[in-house]
Amino acid sequence: MLITRIRIRLVLVGLVAVAVLGTGAGSTLGQHGSGGDADGLSVAALVASSTTTQPAPTTTTHVSPSTTSVTTTTTQVPNATTTTTHVLPTTTSVATTTTLAPSGSFNAAHESQFLSLINGTRSTSLLSDPSLKIFARNWARHMAETDILSHSNIGSLLDPWNTVGENVAFGHSVLSMFEALSASSAHRRNMVSESFSHVGVGVWIDADGQSWTTHVFGG
Repeated sequence: MLITRIRIRLVLVGLVAVAVLGTGAGSTLGQHGSGGDADGLSVAALVASSTTTQPAPTTTTHVSPSTTSVTTTTTQVPNATTTTTHVLPTTTSVATTTTLAPSGSFNAAHESQFLSLINGTRSTSLLSDPSLKIFARNWARHMAETDILSHSNIGSLLDPWNTVGENVAFGHSVLSMFEALSASSAHRRNMVSESFSHVGVGVWIDADGQSWTTHVFGG
């Protein structure tokens, strides 16, 4: 049975209560919370040694036995060639790549799967509403980023809707979350209630691969 103007809260393992609103009333929140790459630089610098050789002059004295004169001959050896080699320093820069963990993303396939499963439990199928979908997506992302499972302010949706309801959950698969929601009488009541004609489903996958989902029903 649908209860309007009252929000119902149930806390399950991995779930949060469902809220059902009529044309006015306050809200009740259920929540569950969990709580350098260094640059590399290598420099090699080499300078070859320099050598300069200057041989000393050589003096040779010849004495002639047949004369009393002395002849002195001085031989100058040419300067040796000096070669200096300079090796320029080599700098090797190691590029550093920083990989940021993905922040998360919406999953349209999971959203469609939820809608099919919900409609499979109903006598008349719910229609996907764009405005409810945007609302549901934004809240699913908000829960993931704050790491808190809680209900949104669905009372703000009562214009133009006459009745609204909300299911929220988190887990690692669509099927496990759907089965947990179905096992709760209050959550299942939202899914099968003929008071609702439309629904918005949002699924956000966080950086750890966990799914956060919000289902907002309107009638």
